[in-house]
Amino acid sequence: MGKINVRIELINYQDMIAFNLGIKKENEIRKFIVNDALVDSGATMLMVPQKIVKQLGLQRRESILVKDANGGSINRDIYGDIWLKILNNEGVFECIEIPDNVPLLVGQIPLERFDLVVDCTNQKLVVNPNHPEGPTLLAY
Repeated sequence: MGKINVRIELINYQDMIAFNLGIKKENEIRKFIVNDALVDSGATMLMVPQKIVKQLGLQRRESILVKDANGGSINRDIYGDIWLKILNNEGVFECIEIPDNVPLLVGQIPLERFDLVVDCTNQKLVVNPNHPEGPTLLAY
């Protein structure tokens, strides 16, 4: 598989809730657009560089052991909650904070949740052609 990039929008979900409750103004909702997020079907979660995590003001949830592609392991922090927008899909996710020199990675959990697949022929992320009516999840 080649390199697949996609445009995504990340929004601090707690800010969205505060706006809906009338606590924050719309211009106070922290957002970040990434035009070239890397789709990585080998990654499990949404992996977000530290500077973006800080800019969004996300809250640390816990630490987890992460294994990298080279076989190494390191503890990384999980942050939440992010409202993720990708290819006309939206939902709430946690993310793993990664170093700033690593590109933002869209892993399997958001891909599965939104039923998105990699079109290797055309080198792009697409809605699952088997489910054009919308995301379909397996329940078994």
